[in-house]
Amino acid sequence: MNMEIENRFKYYAFISYKREDEQWAKWLQHKLEHYRLPSNLNGRTDLPREIRPIFRDQSDLAGGVLADKINDALECSKFLIVICSPRAAQSEWVGKEVQAFMDMGRADRIIPFIIGGTVNAQNPQEECFPLALRKLPTERELLGVNVGETGRDAAAVKVIAQMFGLQFDELWQRNEREQKKRQNRGITAGVLVLLAIVGIAFWMYTQWQQTLKANWKMMENQSRYIAEKANNLIEEGNPYTALRLLLEVLPIERQDKPCTVEAERAFRKANNFDLALLKGHTSFVSSTAFNSDGSRIVSASEDMTVRIWDVKTGTEIHQIKGCTLWVNPNTFSPDNKRIVLAPIDTINLNNVTIWNIETGKCIRTLKGHSGRVNSASFSPDGKYIVSTSQDSTLRIWDAETGEAIRVLRSCPEIEQIVSTAFDSTTRTLWKIGELWGIGVISINKKGCYFATFSPDNKYIVSEYLNTIIVWDTKTGKPIRILNEHTGMINSVSYSPDGEHIISASDDGTIKFWDTGTGDCIFTIQETLGPVCSAVFSHDGKYVVAAYYDGTDIIWDVETGKIIQSFKAHYNFDRSLAFSPDGKHIVSASNTAICIRSAGSIAKTIIPEEQPIEFYPVAFSPDGKRIVSLTGDTTIFIIDVETDRIVRKLDGHKDAVLSAIFSPDGKHIVSASEDKTVKIWNTETWKCIRTLNGHKDAVLSASFSPDGRRIVSTSADSTIRTWNAENGKELMKVKGHSGVVYSATFSPDGRLIVSRSEDRTTKVWDAITGSEIVSFEGPDDCYSFDETHSATFTLNEECIVAPSNNEETVNVWDIKTGKIIHTLKGNIWWVYPIVYTSEGERVVTTYGETVRVWDLETGAEIQRFQKNPGEHSDLLYAVFSPNGRQILSVDDDGTFCIWDFPPLQELIDQTRERFNNDTLTKEERRMYYLE
Repeated sequence: MNMEIENRFKYYAFISYKREDEQWAKWLQHKLEHYRLPSNLNGRTDLPREIRPIFRDQSDLAGGVLADKINDALECSKFLIVICSPRAAQSEWVGKEVQAFMDMGRADRIIPFIIGGTVNAQNPQEECFPLALRKLPTERELLGVNVGETGRDAAAVKVIAQMFGLQFDELWQRNEREQKKRQNRGITAGVLVLLAIVGIAFWMYTQWQQTLKANWKMMENQSRYIAEKANNLIEEGNPYTALRLLLEVLPIERQDKPCTVEAERAFRKANNFDLALLKGHTSFVSSTAFNSDGSRIVSASEDMTVRIWDVKTGTEIHQIKGCTLWVNPNTFSPDNKRIVLAPIDTINLNNVTIWNIETGKCIRTLKGHSGRVNSASFSPDGKYIVSTSQDSTLRIWDAETGEAIRVLRSCPEIEQIVSTAFDSTTRTLWKIGELWGIGVISINKKGCYFATFSPDNKYIVSEYLNTIIVWDTKTGKPIRILNEHTGMINSVSYSPDGEHIISASDDGTIKFWDTGTGDCIFTIQETLGPVCSAVFSHDGKYVVAAYYDGTDIIWDVETGKIIQSFKAHYNFDRSLAFSPDGKHIVSASNTAICIRSAGSIAKTIIPEEQPIEFYPVAFSPDGKRIVSLTGDTTIFIIDVETDRIVRKLDGHKDAVLSAIFSPDGKHIVSASEDKTVKIWNTETWKCIRTLNGHKDAVLSASFSPDGRRIVSTSADSTIRTWNAENGKELMKVKGHSGVVYSATFSPDGRLIVSRSEDRTTKVWDAITGSEIVSFEGPDDCYSFDETHSATFTLNEECIVAPSNNEETVNVWDIKTGKIIHTLKGNIWWVYPIVYTSEGERVVTTYGETVRVWDLETGAEIQRFQKNPGEHSDLLYAVFSPNGRQILSVDDDGTFCIWDFPPLQELIDQTRERFNNDTLTKEERRMYYLE
C-alpha cells in the first residue's frame, strides 16, 4: 500500500449498497481486492500492487453503534463506490452514506457502479442514483460506470481506472492480455493435470489389467486343480461331489470366470458318469429300484434298513429301520408319494407297511399273513398291493383302506409240479454251485419271494422255486404255470406292454414268455452261470441282466444283440433296474448302491429297411432328416424321429459316393462313379439337373455356404465348380497330380480346400482357381484315402486335416503353413467343424470311440464310447446343425445320435439341480476354495 493510503486512509474504497444488491457488492469487492496492478505503468511507480482492503459493511463491521462505525469507515475510505440500482435509489441508508461522504468534501471521489435502472429517469421507479447524487450541480455531475453498457468485468476495470487516474483502454488491454495469459496458464495447467490424471488412470488401468490377468490366471490354475480332483472323484464313483466341486470354478455367466478345457472335460464326464456309488448302508445291499419319474431310489440292505435317495444330488433322504431285504420298482406308489415294505421289524414279521416318502413315517400297517412277508408291490394304478409270504399265500390289499381283498393260495396241481421239479432243481443248483464256486443257494423256502401285477392289473405273476405262476386278479385262481426252468427263479416280471414275462434263473438262462399262450418264445443262455436278475427297460426295448459271476449285460429285445456289457462294482449285482428314461441302471453291489450309465447314446436308428452298409451321412439343416448312401446307385433319406427310410432317390447309373443337403435344405447334391453330379429337389424328390464334365468318377460334391455354387472332385484329378441354379460349369482347377478325394468351401465361400491322392492338401481361390497354399508332410506322416477330408476353421485362418497313419489330426495355419495343434488319439475320420457357444469344435472317430475336440487348444473335450459287444466299428461322425447332437455311423448300418448339450446350458441345469446342496465348509477347505 502506498504512503498516502497508509497514512490517511485505512480502506481504498467503501462500497455502499442496498441489501438486495449484496451479491453485486460481494462480487465487486472480490474483483477489486484480487486485481493485480502492474508495478510500472507508463512510468508510474506509485501504483499499489493490490487494491485492498475494500470496506463492505456486512463483512467488515464488528460490534458497536452502527452509525459511528459507518462514519469511521467512510472517513477512512479514499473512494466511495455506490452500487446504483432502483433499489439503492430508494434506500435511505445508501443516501445517508453518500451524503456523509460528500460532506467530507470528497464528492469527486464517488464512483457510481450502475447495475440497473436509469440515471435521472423520468419514471421515479426506474431511477438508479440516490437523491444526494442527483442533487449535484451540473458541473460536478458524476459519470457512472454502467455494467449494462460495458459488461461487468470491463465495468470493474473502469472503476479501477477512475480510482488511480489511469486510461481505461490501456488498462483494459493489459487486463485482456493478462487474462489470456492466465487462460493459457490455466489451459497449460489443465492439460498438465489432465495428462497427470490420464497417466495415473493409465497406470491404474494397467495395474488393474495386470491384477485381472493375475486373478484370471489364478482362477485358471484353480480350475485345472479342481478338474483334477473332480476326475479323481469320478473314478472313485462320486460324480455328485465332482459336479458340486466343478460348479465352484465354472462360470455362472459366460465371462465371469475362465472355463478351462480341463474343467469342461471333467464336467461333461461327471454329467455322463459311468458309475456313481451311493454309500451309507453298513451291510450288503440286497435290492434297489428307481421310482416312476427317476427322481428317487429305494434300497434295501442286510443292515435291516431301507433308504430313500435323491438321484439328482446322491443324498440320503430317509432311512427306515428294521425292514425287508427286497424292494422293486413297484415298491413306490405310481404317484411316488408312498412306498410299501415288509416286514418292519423282527416282531411284526407278518405285516405289510406303507410309508410316506416326504415324512419317512409309517402311515398304515396291513395285517393278515400268518408267516413272514417276503415282498410287497403296488399295482400300476396304485389302488392295490400284492404281498408274498412264507405262509404260501399271496394277498391283494386295498391300498387306501388296508383291507385284504383276496387271498391267492397254492393248489394241488402247483404243489405236484413243484414237488416233481424239486429234486432236479436241487441237483441243478448243486451242480451250478460246484461249477461256479459260489456254493449252493438255499432252497428250503416256503411260498413265493416276489410277485407283481401285470400293467393292466388283470394278472399277477409270481415265482415258486423253479416255477412261474400267473394268477387271475379277480378270481384269485392260478391260470398258467410255466415250469421250463431247471433252477431256482430269482426274478420274474412283465414287459411294459404286458405281452411278455421275463424270468431269470439259477439254471443260467433268461426266458421270455408269451403271456397269451404261456409259451417260452426264446431263451438267452450265456456261459456265465446263474442269473441273479433280469428286467425290461421302461420302453420295453432293452433287457438288463445280472449274473453271479459279476457280469451285467444289456440286450436289444428286437435284435437280440448285446448292447452293453460291464462288470459289477463289487462281486456281483444282486438286482438291477433301468431308470425311467433308460439312461441309467441302478444296482445293489456290496454296501453301496451303484448308478451307472446305460450308454451315452441318446438314440439308436436302425431303419426297418436296413441296407447292408450305410455310407456316408449328412443332416438336413433342420436336423430332422439324414441323407445316406449304401455303396450302390440309391440315395436314402431317413427320418430321424421315426427311424424310417422316407425316400429313395434313384437316377445315377453307378455307385453314389457322396450326397449332402443344400444350406436351405431345398436341394441335395450327389456325386457318383458314373462321372456325374446330380441336383435333387427335396419337395418333389426329383432330379432337376445333371452336371456333366468330369472324365472319371466323381468322389465328392458340396454346396457353397450361400447355396449358389457347387464344388466337385474327381478321379480325373480335377476340381470343378458349378452354378447351382443353371448347372453351368464355372471353373476347372487342375493342380493335383492324383485323385482328388474331397473339396470344401470356406465359411465365406472365398476359398476351397482339397485333399488328394498325391499326398497334398491345397487351398485355392474359389473365384480364380489360383493356388494359395499347399501342405505336404513327411512320407511317414500321411495316409490318404477317400475317407479322409479336410475342412476350414470358421475364421478361415486354419484348416483341419487327418494325418499320421490314422493317429492324429493336424490344425494348419494357412498363412505360415505350420501346424499349430495336433489332435492325438487314434483318429480316422474328421468332418466339418461346428461352431458352438463355447468355441470351434471338431468331431473324429476311430474304432468304437467318438471324440470331440476344442480347436483353440487342441484338447479333447469329451469322448463317447460305443456299446461294447456289437463287434462293429464307427465309420465317421458329424455334428447336427445346431451342434447339440452328434450322429455316428457303424459299419453295420446302425446310426447313433449322441447328446452334446451346450456347456453353459449344462452348467445352468446342474446349478439348478444342486441348488440346495452345495459344498460343505469342510469340503471347501479341503479343496482350498476358502
